[in-house]
Amino acid sequence: MRKQRPKPTSKLPIVIAAAAIMLTTIVAFAPVIKNGFVNYDDLDYVTKNPHVQQGLSSDGVKWAFTTFRASNWHPITWLSLMADAQLYKLNPSGYHLTNLIIHLINTLLLFLLLAKLTNSVWKGCFAAALFAIHPLHVESVAWISERKDVLSTFFWFAALWTYSDYVKTRSLSRYIFTLVLFALGLMSKPMLVTLPITLLILDWWPLNRVRTAGDWKQLVVEKLPMFAMSAASAVITVIAQQKGGAVNTLDQLNIGVRAANAAWSYAAYIVKMVLPYKLAIPYPHPKATLPTWQVAAAITAIAAISIIALSQSRKRPYLAAGWLWYLITIAPVIGLVQVGCQAMADRYTYVPLIGVFVMLAYVIKAPNTKITRISAAAASAAAIILLAIISHDQVEVWQNSQTLFNHSIECTRGNYIAHNNLGAVLADEGRLEEAVKHYKAALAIEPNYAAANVNLGVWLNRQNRLDEAIYYFQRALKAEPNSYDAHNGLGVALAKKGYYLQALEEFNTALRLNPESSSVKQNLKIIKYLIAEKSGRTAHTQPDQNNISP
Repeated sequence: MRKQRPKPTSKLPIVIAAAAIMLTTIVAFAPVIKNGFVNYDDLDYVTKNPHVQQGLSSDGVKWAFTTFRASNWHPITWLSLMADAQLYKLNPSGYHLTNLIIHLINTLLLFLLLAKLTNSVWKGCFAAALFAIHPLHVESVAWISERKDVLSTFFWFAALWTYSDYVKTRSLSRYIFTLVLFALGLMSKPMLVTLPITLLILDWWPLNRVRTAGDWKQLVVEKLPMFAMSAASAVITVIAQQKGGAVNTLDQLNIGVRAANAAWSYAAYIVKMVLPYKLAIPYPHPKATLPTWQVAAAITAIAAISIIALSQSRKRPYLAAGWLWYLITIAPVIGLVQVGCQAMADRYTYVPLIGVFVMLAYVIKAPNTKITRISAAAASAAAIILLAIISHDQVEVWQNSQTLFNHSIECTRGNYIAHNNLGAVLADEGRLEEAVKHYKAALAIEPNYAAANVNLGVWLNRQNRLDEAIYYFQRALKAEPNSYDAHNGLGVALAKKGYYLQALEEFNTALRLNPESSSVKQNLKIIKYLIAEKSGRTAHTQPDQNNISP
């Protein structure tokens, strides 16, 4: 039988540790308040989303619970952003402040939870501090669109807290409250699908609920409602992402390439945890088999750590518990089911690395001599300060779209998304020649990238190089048939060439794909007038034909 956990320590060390973590985190992330929106999902989530911009309303709530916009079903996240819009309109500082506040609450919850479960204030402090200020977590906090990450994690930690109370009291109300928090978390981001398994890990350590092999059956049965909720959330998520065209088929990316990238990513996240260097968004997927040596090295490293951690499970259960937490919680986004174009993403580590941080907190515990304790504390503090400085710099990378994607291009190879997004920023500033260079750079890397084809087509439309524009819009539609921007742009080119009926068809398709687009509605109004004029049935009010939107 394992030793009983010691009695809780006094509250003063907890208060001091919590204050130190909060202050360090605030200093590290302070620049985020001055950051703006970025043209990577923020348009879809906030600035170009009329439902969010209307703030909280009955219609908004209905929309939040029924939409698959952004290839996700996360109504609680939408409601959170609507609340911000109600308060801050289009002031990005308010949205960033909310993200930061939630991150601070998450950090405090994690620290108190670890201190509560392990009765070790300083180990909990070290692990929570790493969670709070690690540069890999900047993306989750500094990106407004990743509200879903910090918000879902709040519900995750809150569910862990109420579950630990349930284990202690066996209170049905605590169990039900845990289910409610779990549901809210799933409706913020489906990353929580692994929560039932993480609870089983906690049952083993540090809750010590597993005395015999037979205990596992009872513990699994206890969580059957949660597994059912996870399954339902997974099904809804797959439907949402398929409808949004976010899921790559096996024809687009075969299982061998996915498995190789998954193996490499498991190891690469650990490397980036130790050496947070050249952090960028996104990391382009290689879309080809990685070098054999690279995959073999990753598999060997992961297998070695797994063997060491599991072999120590009786003597040092925290190693196995922490490592299993990492392996399991990151599994939904490791790339076997490939969603999007990234090989990996910093934001995916927000919860998973907690397991590794706990491992480190226990492994580096100081021997019982005053000098070595002081040395260990000093080294830990130095590491925290260094990471905080790196995070502070990384937050400033997210200042705006131009700083973000210039940095990404510098840090990665073949980053066609960064080139395209930087081109869009330059185009908005009127620097069209520079923008076109980046669009062409994106297409040189990935000729079938729909967004870059559309952006180049729009520029060609404005230059009245209509045949070239039509080529790029058609290429975009071949890659992404449901791109309303491509249908709209193609309609504009066809209208300018006098092919009004074909243009009408494209505009109708664009409106069906995006019923909220004011530019498409305007184009439809104009093309219908032109068709009527051509047939001698003009309307009384003539729309301004110069307002046709590319």
